[in-house]
Amino acid sequence: MCSKMTFEGPVNWYLSVKYDSCPMTRAVSANQELHIDKKIQRWGMSDCHSLPTPFPAKADAFVTELAEPISNPDPKIVKDFQDLCGGLLYVQVHTVPEISWALSLLTKYMTKAGPIHLGTAKKILRYLQGRKKTPITWCLLLLFFLFCWCQTRKDFKHGLHLFHQQRHSQLVGNPLFNCGAKCL
Repeated sequence: MCSKMTFEGPVNWYLSVKYDSCPMTRAVSANQELHIDKKIQRWGMSDCHSLPTPFPAKADAFVTELAEPISNPDPKIVKDFQDLCGGLLYVQVHTVPEISWALSLLTKYMTKAGPIHLGTAKKILRYLQGRKKTPITWCLLLLFFLFCWCQTRKDFKHGLHLFHQQRHSQLVGNPLFNCGAKCL
């Protein structure tokens, strides 16, 4: 049985991600502020101060410290660590890609986590406390190309012609291009 798809308006919320779009620039932005707030509250960190980076400074020494084996991991700490990392991975995949490196280091210890691992995951949560209001924004590659490299109307037309001629959109394979938190 085949069902017909109907248009019921723009998507505003999908899987705890809030989507907004700008009709002028056709940019789409997404954020998970409410989801991040729930995670912060769940871990009792509502009043925590945010951190400027998702991973501590002097990363080499810290990575060495994380790698030290935990002889008898506490099952409660391991379970809490797994729960927190799962939530952080969900946020990372959808709206906060800059925590990827820190999470890739932490998730190596999913079955042998200790207090240092759980503490580091909570530091990522503290980073998200300051980052939660910043959406990730995608804008059309064409607009990005033209606004960045074209200074005059003549350049704009020439840039548009070159863009179509060289078929940059085929090279990218996706008409959307991630251009950071700001889109012209």
